Amino acid sequence: MGVIDFQTRTDVRCFLSDPLNFRAKRKFLYLQARKVHPKFLNEPKSGLIWKPSNGSTSNGPHTVTASITAMASVATPAPPEFSVGMNNSESDNSQTDGSPIEDINELKIKSVAKTPEQTNRRGKRKQDTPQENRRTKNPATNQKPIDSYFASSEVARTPRRGTDNGVARSLQMTSNSDQSNDNSGITPLEPTTPTSSRPKRARPSPTNRSTDCQTDMTLSQLELLEAGQVQKANAEKDVMFRQNLRLEMELKQAKELAGSFEDKFTRCINLTKNMLIEKCNHEKREARRKSMEDRIRLGEWSSSYSVSSRDSEKWLNGQAFITLEDREAQLETVKKKIETERKVLSRRRPPSTTASGSSRQRENALSLDEYNMQDMILKNRSKALKEDEAEINYDRDKLHRERSLHIREMKRIINEDNSKYSTNVELHSRYLLLNLLGKGGFSEVYKAYDFDAQKFVAIKIHQLNQYWTDQKKTDYQRHAHREAEIQKIINHSKIVRLYDRFEVDINTFCTVLEYCEGNDLDIYLKQHSKISEQEAKSVIMQIVQALKYLNELEHPVIHYDLKPGNVLLADGSVCGNIKITDFGLSKQILDGDQQDGGIELTSQGAGTYWYLPPECFSRPNGGPPIIDNRVDVWSIGVIFYQCIYGKKPFGHNQSQQQILENKTIVNATEVNFPPKPTLSQDAKDFIRSCLIYRKEDRADIFALASHHYFKVPNRRPAVPRNPPGIFNENSN
Repeated sequence: MGVIDFQTRTDVRCFLSDPLNFRAKRKFLYLQARKVHPKFLNEPKSGLIWKPSNGSTSNGPHTVTASITAMASVATPAPPEFSVGMNNSESDNSQTDGSPIEDINELKIKSVAKTPEQTNRRGKRKQDTPQENRRTKNPATNQKPIDSYFASSEVARTPRRGTDNGVARSLQMTSNSDQSNDNSGITPLEPTTPTSSRPKRARPSPTNRSTDCQTDMTLSQLELLEAGQVQKANAEKDVMFRQNLRLEMELKQAKELAGSFEDKFTRCINLTKNMLIEKCNHEKREARRKSMEDRIRLGEWSSSYSVSSRDSEKWLNGQAFITLEDREAQLETVKKKIETERKVLSRRRPPSTTASGSSRQRENALSLDEYNMQDMILKNRSKALKEDEAEINYDRDKLHRERSLHIREMKRIINEDNSKYSTNVELHSRYLLLNLLGKGGFSEVYKAYDFDAQKFVAIKIHQLNQYWTDQKKTDYQRHAHREAEIQKIINHSKIVRLYDRFEVDINTFCTVLEYCEGNDLDIYLKQHSKISEQEAKSVIMQIVQALKYLNELEHPVIHYDLKPGNVLLADGSVCGNIKITDFGLSKQILDGDQQDGGIELTSQGAGTYWYLPPECFSRPNGGPPIIDNRVDVWSIGVIFYQCIYGKKPFGHNQSQQQILENKTIVNATEVNFPPKPTLSQDAKDFIRSCLIYRKEDRADIFALASHHYFKVPNRRPAVPRNPPGIFNENSN
């Protein structure tokens, strides 16, 4: 058992001031501060043996001798006990500077005697205290009973306090058995049982926890250990401080670098924006210059005013059409002249070839050689005239196609000039509007540049007319919202994708769509009139695959407005990929809306009439018609026919109003194929299956996708019937 060695008075002060000795110090100071009767001083209290000094009474000054030990090791023999004493007046002792004490065993700690004033005050307080609240004194000693804190044989413990590296939290006093070996002259007294009206509470069986906090280390070693821990903590603190400084410096540098990159990025964005605006303005100037040239060459609309029709527009042909008309007039003159000469030549036939005639005719007749020569000349001139006529017809068709594109471009330029977004407006702090691609009924489609994605997009701007009624605004918003919701769930390579949707103001909202570089199929057909069967087959196959995907969704989709203008050519050619766009009139078949496998057509009258089937123009039993995906099948047949022959199968040169008045589509019971150009029988069967009059007899989109026209025949490699040496009877 190790003993804490007090060599100087300073060691005693260190012991009393050390927070690690909290339990022993509390007992030490508690017994020093109060006057204890000598009878109780010899009684062992939790390992402490107390004895009065010089036989002093309880009323006089006395000295308390304590033996303080630390339970360090069970195997360590008990060392001689050291008495620690401290005089009441430290000014008389010359060893307060930390010098060794001469006789450590006789070192005593003297308690401070109370002054009479303190005793009187204490007595006065006792008299003032009510009788029932006073403690009951021991009649034998006329003293207070020892506090219950000292009644147990174990040292009272406070809740453990945190220490470092397992340093002992308390010092256990020397047990009574150990003290009996060195202080055999002291006889312990029986503990006095305090009298109290309160019932005693059962204490739990004491447990000795002093072994958990025993140590062989001296106080100096503990101080060194604590100093080492403090030094280590300070070193770690310095390391963390330096690391924090380094991280702060790196963060500052990163922020500066990010700021410089942000400045560079802003400059790049501004440069890109300026270049795009400059290129856009250049394209606008070129488009307007070309449009002015085409107005002179092809013609323009001229406004006129009359009382009957008021404002009306009349088309005035340009120089190219005037020249073509002159060529046609000259051709007609030459044709008439050749006809006249042929009539004259027929009158001057040789006599041998004339069965009968007057003598005058025989005199004016030509010889056989001259007649044959003149006849050959007229035939050659007629042949050349036919070639000129074919060339004029070709030029006329070309001018008509160019005029159609010219009229479309003029309308686009007029709409672009009248649009409030024509000045390269930046929307949503992200999209820069460039050129107007087209204008529908209540929407405009602009080519735009997305600064975040760094690519070109198409922005469809939906505008509500402020003079519309609330019901009309609600209907238009519902249609636009349905279009966006349909395209939002679509993800197919042959269908234009929807990227984003946002609002501009209370009457304007936008949808951001995928942009295709090429034109649509309608412009391509106006430029080339017709395409080959293989090119048309490639386009139709892609359209069928896209429509099949739409009908395989959980809620199938009917496009309803399928036409060449809504078929985009990604590469600008019919030989490449196509994409379907414009789902503004699309219908989504929901679970509760199905009737006989279709849905009611609530928006009858909308759409493009040349490409709609007959059921869209009828009202069975006075109610709305029932439509399904076979509406798009009819549109596919019309598009295929138009690609091959360069014209629509029904109502080609009619307007939509004329189609309604003449009931052109309602009476379209059969499709006819021109002799030129030639078309395969499988292609004709495919078109007929699309343009069947009755909806119930028409093929649906799934039957169309599995049509034999789209199946590639399996071509096996040719094998000779009788290879040499195999199945040859004559071979040896």
